[in-house]
Amino acid sequence: MRSIVIALLLFGSIFFTRSTPGDIVSSPVFQAAVDDAPRDGVPDSLRLDSPFLTQASSIERRNIVEFDISELSNDRLIEARFEFRLAVNNAGGSATREFNLFAFDGDGIASVDDFNRAGVFIDRVGVTLTNPANIPSFDIDVSDIVNSARTRGVDFSGFLFDPVADNIFATAVSSPRLTLIAIPEPSSAIILAVVTLFCSRRSKYCQLTVTD
Repeated sequence: MRSIVIALLLFGSIFFTRSTPGDIVSSPVFQAAVDDAPRDGVPDSLRLDSPFLTQASSIERRNIVEFDISELSNDRLIEARFEFRLAVNNAGGSATREFNLFAFDGDGIASVDDFNRAGVFIDRVGVTLTNPANIPSFDIDVSDIVNSARTRGVDFSGFLFDPVADNIFATAVSSPRLTLIAIPEPSSAIILAVVTLFCSRRSKYCQLTVTD
């Protein structure tokens, strides 16, 4: 009877625990634009919920997005992908608009200091004015970056879009999201049930001797 009860406990623990890869799709904790105007390398203002990027002689506007990755604390990450689109908001200026994309350790709080966040270069992304109605989408593998952040106990992954050249009129970073594919680590209940079941079947291997 004892073995049956333990077996049921083990089955229940496994049944109620996700053991196959699952997608965790995260929306940003925040998205913000930080302005340096007039351009002197010192950020001046913050625009929450703004998707825009701009760079001209008098202003540079960078865009920042942060995601909460703390729910991965007990999971084994298989893959992480940063997805977004770039949309032309103003057809003036340069025909080709390019932006350097960086990743950084976030803190979940939007600040003008995010303008100069030291980060890891990921890629250069861009959009052209050949067909402004065509909004390109991007799907970038950031698995190593997110894994590194979690290993160091960081709860937020941040991404910064930095215009490459002048004469870049308003461009929007739209629909940003972070997709995490992860498998939870076995819970302590499962491990305990397995050990207990083994000991009930092989009691001679599980004897404890207490000595003074």
